[in-house]
Amino acid sequence: ETVHIALDEALLFEEGSDVVQPAAYPFLADLAEVLAEYPCQVSVHGHTDTSGGRGDSRVNWEIGSRRAIGVLLHLKRRGKLEPDRLRAVSYGDTRPVAPNDTVENRSRNRRVEIVLDTGDDEARQAIEGSGL
Repeated sequence: ETVHIALDEALLFEEGSDVVQPAAYPFLADLAEVLAEYPCQVSVHGHTDTSGGRGDSRVNWEIGSRRAIGVLLHLKRRGKLEPDRLRAVSYGDTRPVAPNDTVENRSRNRRVEIVLDTGDDEARQAIEGSGL
């Protein structure tokens, strides 16, 4: 079973930055506490729009990667999670959730997704019921 948590870029990062904003710390700390209680695998996926690298896929992959790693390290520190449970993945601009044709749609595509592989339905229900 998996749980997907999509986080808008604006919650986590200043535009063009890969440094997690202090405003996101409380949410990430709460998430890390919940994750520490359940033996799930945690994948942090970084996504960009097509304009971040001005059409350069390499730049978009790098931005997605740095953002995923930044969130992953924050979760690890706050939740004291074992490194073998954690994975950072960058999809760059390859998995948009909307066409990159408007400012609003590009904003939707700039996101970090946290994917939890809970291994069983009971753990998934407990995580979903945690209010995150």
